Amino acid sequence: MKVRAVLESDWDSILRIQAEVYHDGVLEELEVLKSKSIVSPTSCFVCETLEGDIAGYLLSHPWDCSTPPKLFEPLTSAKGRDQFFIHDMAVSARVQGKGVGRLLIKQVLTLTEKLGMKKINLVAVQGADSYWARLGFVALMNDNIRATYGNDAVLMQRLVFANNPKYTQSYNEQDRADN
Repeated sequence: MKVRAVLESDWDSILRIQAEVYHDGVLEELEVLKSKSIVSPTSCFVCETLEGDIAGYLLSHPWDCSTPPKLFEPLTSAKGRDQFFIHDMAVSARVQGKGVGRLLIKQVLTLTEKLGMKKINLVAVQGADSYWARLGFVALMNDNIRATYGNDAVLMQRLVFANNPKYTQSYNEQDRADN
């Protein structure tokens, strides 16, 4: 499998995976999803199988605001020098447990390290906070997100450890153990 930037031809697959993974309450329109890639094309990725199928996607962008962007609203700009926001990551059920999510996260970590970002934030929904915790994200207190993201939403953050050999070694060992 390989991770690459989102192409225009990928959006049907991204919508299919989104519908497969999320319940109706958090499904976003194509225009909203595409807006992330339009404002930050170098930080939106798909994981492609050897057969050329899209196995998962991750949409992220710079975001220095303390509150997450709202669901269901197109992003018109992505500004940030210190922080990234993972807007959405979804992996098709047919390849879950095969390391697709880790490949996508590794791509974002590499990018944020290269850009000198200090942290990555996200909102975990549908009970995914335990998954994100295994990837080094910790829960932050923020009850304001529930109105937009749902009652089970958890704001989470991970510090970026650029050029930290101990961190990189630890992450790579965990990556091998999970694959």
